[in-house]
Amino acid sequence: MKKTLSLLLAALLLFSLLPAGAAFAEEPAIQPLIADWFDYVVLTEQNIQSLLWALSYTEEAVQRADWDSVQKAKLAVSMAYVCIDAIELDEEQCSLADYAAFDEQGLDVGLVNASRLAYEEEQNALLNFLLFYQQVLHTTLFSRIGVKTLSDELPQDRRICELDLETAALETEYLAAVLGQSEETDKLLAAVRKNCPGVAAYLSDEVRSTQALESRQFDVLDEYEALVSERKGLLSARKSAVDTLAYWFETGNKEALEADWNPVADLPASLPYPTWDKDDFTSVYYWVDEAGEVSLPSPGDAIDAAPNACVLDYYGVSEEDFLIYALTLLDSGVEFLGNQDEEGVSYELLLRYDGLRLLLTWEASGLVEITMPDGIPFLKPFSY
Repeated sequence: MKKTLSLLLAALLLFSLLPAGAAFAEEPAIQPLIADWFDYVVLTEQNIQSLLWALSYTEEAVQRADWDSVQKAKLAVSMAYVCIDAIELDEEQCSLADYAAFDEQGLDVGLVNASRLAYEEEQNALLNFLLFYQQVLHTTLFSRIGVKTLSDELPQDRRICELDLETAALETEYLAAVLGQSEETDKLLAAVRKNCPGVAAYLSDEVRSTQALESRQFDVLDEYEALVSERKGLLSARKSAVDTLAYWFETGNKEALEADWNPVADLPASLPYPTWDKDDFTSVYYWVDEAGEVSLPSPGDAIDAAPNACVLDYYGVSEEDFLIYALTLLDSGVEFLGNQDEEGVSYELLLRYDGLRLLLTWEASGLVEITMPDGIPFLKPFSY
C-alpha cells in the first residue's frame, strides 16, 4: 500500500482547497452561519466539477473507442476519486445556540446544518459513481451491449450533476433571502460567484423570493426523481446484459461473445483480467518519467497524454484466487522474475510481459495490489 499512499499524498498536494469563510468577519451570529454554508458550497462545487471532468473523458473514450482515450479516462476517473475522497468540511462554526437564536427570530436557516450533515452521504454517492465508471472503463467498454447502455447512462449522470449544482445555487439564494440583504449576504453571493462557477451559473442576478425558490426546487426534485427512476431501468438493463454475457461464457458460445466484442483501436499487448469475481477495486493512474518522477493532473486540467503507469487495488481476494491468477498469467507467457513471500501471510511476485514489469502482491487481509510501473498492458475481460 505504500506506493498507493504516496500517490494519494501527491494528489492531495496538487488539489488545493479554497479557504472557506475567509471573506466574512463581522456580525457574530451571521458570520459563522455564512462561513459554514460557504464551506459546504465550495466543496460541493469542487466535488461535482471533479465528477463532470471525469465524465467528460469517459464520454470521449466511448466516442473515440481507442486505447489512448480509454487510458486518459481511467486517469481522470482515478484522480477525481482521490480528490473527492480526500476533502472534508471544515469544523462547524455555527453553534446550537446560534441556530436556536435564528429560530427564535423566525429565520429558517436549518438548511445549513442539514446540508452539512448530509455531506458525507453525498460524497459517498459521488465516489460510488466513480467506482462504477472505473469498472466500466476496465470491462463494460469492450462489450457492444454494455456500451449501448453506457451511452444512455452518461448524459443522465451529467444532468444529475447539473441539478446538484442548481440545488446548491437555489439553497444559497434561499439563505440570502431568509437573512435579508446585508453586507454579509452580499459578500456570500459575491464569493460564490467568484469561486464556484458551476453553482454561480444558476444564481439569479437578483435574489428571488423564497416562494419562487421553493417552486423551482420542487421542479428540480421532480426532474431528479424522474432521472433516478430512468437510471434504475438502465441498471436493470445492464444487469440483464451482464447475465447474458455470463451465460454465453459459461456455455462456451464463442460466436456470440465475438459478435459482442466492441473493438477499441490501438490496444497494446493483452493479459487476462483477474480471474476473481471482484468489482470492488480502486485504481490510481499516473505519469512517470525516465528519472522515476511521478506526476498527476488535478481535476479540470487538460489531459494531453495517456498515463504510462498505474496501481490497481483489489479487496477481499483469497490466497487461492490470487495464486490461480498468478498461474494464469504464467500460462499466458508472463516471465517470472522473482518473489519475496511468506505463504499464508503475503506474496510479492515480480513479473515481466512484452518488456513491461508487473508487481503482484497479496496480503492476508485479502488486499491484492497490481503495480504496472513502466507501461500498461491491456487486461482483457475474462468473457472474451
